[in-house]
Amino acid sequence: MEKAVGEVNPPRYSVTMSKDDPERERRLAEALRANLRRRKAQAREADAAGEQAAAERSAES
Repeated sequence: MEKAVGEVNPPRYSVTMSKDDPERERRLAEALRANLRRRKAQAREADAAGEQAAAERSAES
């Protein structure tokens, strides 16, 4: 699909993001830490559930 002559794409973002925003960097770092904590907790729960299921299968055998 070819563009018509003179067709212009509108900008995706009307506001440019500041690269030197320490507050934004702090918020991003905190969000990343919170995400990592949540993912680790989910992994521990999944691991514990898997171990419990394996123990139950072993006990039934």
